[in-house]
Formats: sequence, structure tokens, C-alpha cells
Amino acid sequence: MSGSWVDGGSVTGSQTAGANSVFNFAGCLLGQNNGAVTGSNASCNATATGADDASDYAGGLLGWNQGAVTGSYATGTATADSRAGGLAAELTVGGTVIASYATGAASVTGDGGVAGGLVASMSSASTAVRASYATGAVSTSGAGTSMAPNKLGGLAGQISGTAPVIVASYSIGTVTGGTGTNSRGGLVGALVSSATASQVTNSYWDETTTGIAGTGTGLRKTTTQLRTPTAYGTMSTDIYMSWNLNLDGETGGDDPWHFGDNMDYPLLKYGHDAASVAGQVARQAGADPVDYDADNDNLIEISALAQLDAVRYDLDGNGLGVVGDAAVAYAAAFPGLPKGMGCPAVCQGYELMNDLDFDTDGDGQTYTISGGTVTADADDTNNFFNGNAGWVSIGDD
Repeated sequence: MSGSWVDGGSVTGSQTAGANSVFNFAGCLLGQNNGAVTGSNASCNATATGADDASDYAGGLLGWNQGAVTGSYATGTATADSRAGGLAAELTVGGTVIASYATGAASVTGDGGVAGGLVASMSSASTAVRASYATGAVSTSGAGTSMAPNKLGGLAGQISGTAPVIVASYSIGTVTGGTGTNSRGGLVGALVSSATASQVTNSYWDETTTGIAGTGTGLRKTTTQLRTPTAYGTMSTDIYMSWNLNLDGETGGDDPWHFGDNMDYPLLKYGHDAASVAGQVARQAGADPVDYDADNDNLIEISALAQLDAVRYDLDGNGLGVVGDAAVAYAAAFPGLPKGMGCPAVCQGYELMNDLDFDTDGDGQTYTISGGTVTADADDTNNFFNGNAGWVSIGDD
């Protein structure tokens, strides 16, 4: 399918293209796309093989992309003879990836293959990756030759030509090559057809986790350097100072990143709902998603003050449509939440699973109200309702 608009698509399973086509495009969401893909995700294994090794493309979300991908992600693997990308195999003729990420492995099997943790190859005018990242391993089992080396990059396998750009993005997945001739990079594997390093700005790779030290396209950083900042920063020495990008074309930056504490890599919140944010947090922590409707009655289960406080972000009680900063707060209250909160159908509300104590220090006082202002008890530290985080007084005292 191509020329489509996909909003909120979600795919699991597997997708295979081959073996007798001239061009084989395997994408878990779409094989070919020249429309818009927003808020979509896929968790499947994409494979493209065929008689002509140079024409097999596999991507965790898209095989061949000429459209705009925003706020989307892929968690499955991509394997192809020629081009494999964690999110997309090929960006060409205006194809863009904005505020999106991939966590699955990308691997090429043929000689002269191209693989990238996010995209395999970027070519043609107006192709761009902005505010995105990749964490999956990149590898090849092909030999590669001096005339046709394998090109492997933690974010992009190759940039071809002078038009494509990468801005405010990073990669942390391992990059390993097989035998023979290989061009490996922590961020970008190779620059071809007059491409230059200046087309990549404010973008980094982790020298420890990727296994790639030395120089390359983009900037090499340590794990500590990437994980220590807790904000964009304002000084020229702050590595994320330029990461508050304008992504929607309106005035000002769109604040696409969530930095967490100093043990986190930056996570995406622009265009991502609470389940996507929570999935990013859980994968960083190595945790599995949690089912918040264990009894399958389509009611989200509340068992802590933080969760009761977070109800204000999703008054419909369906676990959907919570985005931006609210998504970060919602995900913090429901760590590891899956898409749909675990409800067998669409969630329809909430249920309280146990008594909740608002007087956390046991002094018999949780707040005072005076002049229309709610003031927390100075001894209480739970910082939810009695901290005036979720309540606004109406009427008289």
C-alpha cells in the first residue's frame, strides 16, 4: 500500500517480501509509503529476500518511504539482502522521519549491504531525520568487497548525495561487521555521492554501547555524557542545547524530548502517547509492560495515590490520547503500561483496588483551605492532591 495516510496504526506479527520480485519491500506497517504516517507503531519481524540482492528492502515500520513519518516507532527486527533499517529501509524523494524511534535489530545478509538502526539509506532531496533515535543492534553476515563494502551505522547506514540531513538525534545500539570490507559508524556508516559530515548536526553516538570509538560522522559521546543532562541547557557546552526543535512549522520549539533524571537517555514525548512514553521508559529500565486491567473488565486499576492523581490526565478513562508532558506524568504513575493499558477492549473507566491513605505522615491533617487556596500540610510529602497538584478550590471555604 502506498499514497496513504496512516494515523495511530499498530501492527504485530511478521512481514516477508520475496522471492521472485524485481523489487522486494517489506515493512511491518507498509512496504511502500508516499503519504503521512503519524502516531503509529509496529512490533514484528520484517524480512526481504530475492533473486536480486540489490533490490531487497526491509524496515521495522516501512520498507520504502517517500512520505512523512512523525511520532512513530518500531520494536521488531529487519533483515534483508541489501537494505535493512530498524524503522525504514530507504528514505528518498522527500521522505522524513520526525520524533520517531526504533529499538529492533537491523541486519543485512548480502555483500555490499546497507543497515542502520533507524534507517538504512537516505538519498534524494529533502530527506531528513529530526529528533529521533535508535537503540537496536546493527550487523551484517555478508562479506563485503573493496568495490562494494557493507555500510553499517547506529542510526543510518549511509547518506547519499548533498541533500539529506540528520538533526538532533542519537544512537546507542551495537554496530558489528562480518568478514571482508565494511564501513562502520556509530551514527552513520558511510557518506557517498558527495555527502559530507556537515549534513549531520547536533547528533551523537554512544562510543561504549555502539562499540565504535574514534572519529566519524556525528559526534562521539560517552554514556555518562549522554545520560547526565536533565534539560536542554542554555550553555554552549550543553550537548542538548539545540535539541528543542520546531517540528510543526509554527512559532517556537516544540519541546520534543523528555530527559528524566541523570540515569536516562533522552526519550521522545512529541507526538507520542502515554503508552509509547512508558514503553521507552520500560525498555531503558529493562522492564516488561504491566497489565493494568488484570481482571479484564475494561477498567483501569488504581492502587496508588500517584495513579489516582493521574486520572486528571485521562478523564475518559480509556488510556488513550495522553500526549506531551501529560503523557510523561501519566506514564510515571503507571510504569511499564502497555498500549491500551492491558484492557481486552477499549478501557471505559477506573476502579479502586484498595484504600488509599492521603495522610501520609499520620498527623491527622492533609491540607488547609483559606481564601480559595489549597495549602498542603507541611509534613506531608506525597505531593499529589494535598500538594495542590490536581485540585482547584471552588466556592467558599
